[in-house]
Amino acid sequence: MEPKVSIIMPVYNSENYVGDAIDSVLAQNYRNFELICVNDGSKDNSLKILKDYENKDSRIRVYTKENGGISSARNYGIRKATGEYIAFIDNDDEFEKNLLSDNIKIIEKNKSDIIKFNKVKKYIGIENKEEKTKINFDEITLEKDEIWINFDKVYKFGGTIWNAIYRRNFLNRYNIIFDESKRNVIEDHQFNLDCYKYINKISLNPNTYYIWKLRIEHSTTGKFIEDRFEDIKLQANNLYLLLVNKQINKLNPHFWAKLKLNYLLNIILVMNYSSSGFNLRKARSYLKNLTKFELFGRKCKKEDYKYLEKIESKNRILAMKLFDIKFYTFLFLMSNIKMGKEIKMNNRRF
Repeated sequence: MEPKVSIIMPVYNSENYVGDAIDSVLAQNYRNFELICVNDGSKDNSLKILKDYENKDSRIRVYTKENGGISSARNYGIRKATGEYIAFIDNDDEFEKNLLSDNIKIIEKNKSDIIKFNKVKKYIGIENKEEKTKINFDEITLEKDEIWINFDKVYKFGGTIWNAIYRRNFLNRYNIIFDESKRNVIEDHQFNLDCYKYINKISLNPNTYYIWKLRIEHSTTGKFIEDRFEDIKLQANNLYLLLVNKQINKLNPHFWAKLKLNYLLNIILVMNYSSSGFNLRKARSYLKNLTKFELFGRKCKKEDYKYLEKIESKNRILAMKLFDIKFYTFLFLMSNIKMGKEIKMNNRRF
């Protein structure tokens, strides 16, 4: 018999999209699942839509709670889950029809704690605008030290939780849940970070199964949210400290530089949003204070830059060099020009 999968969907004021999300789950060619819909205090017709679906398909279970944010809703769903595996979907995204069948087969075969797979970002309101992470390796399963030796491969799949399937007894064994103090502030990154502390085996599937729909008109992406902004540097540093603890400096000695570069540019990107309030003086002070964190305070050496030159553009490497030599003013001015297109497109890089 196919192992049961619990799919958790937090729902908040999504009457225009939640039906499509549910339909994509019901269209799975894998049949043994439960869809746990957690209505997080919606004020529109979302609950009615959920109840209508619940009446049509016994695999759908609808729960209602007071609004507590997406972390609270996901934790509620985890507590109600009865499946051997747990997957997540947001209420305005979609599954490809073979997401469960393909990935459960892999995770079962390899007895992995987690499987990660690729996603496509589809911009709604911008014709034919899609972005998919380029992954240049085949399906692979990593265990123990292999995970950290090849963490650059794991890192390609990002910190999101909906392009993954988790073994439920793994989450329960280590009491891995979402931090409910984080309301819509890259909460999934911390969840995955907690998983990586204890993981013994992970499977990576380069094929695309999750459709992440980015609706420009109401997206928080491209807007300055102070808690989200502050969390970027904290999550970056927490990941770095975990990797150091896992001996990444020995096993994959230059990967930390890519981590630093990616998060540095994410921070600078958000600083350039018109709503951020950053001017030259504030930007210079903020970038200087970044160096108090272990990741950002560690300077790249010649060997680190040689590693980056194989995988990064000249402009991105120049940004790192300017940061390392403390040319903060010039770095901020240059970034405003170079990142103009990304800012206009509301493109999130973390």
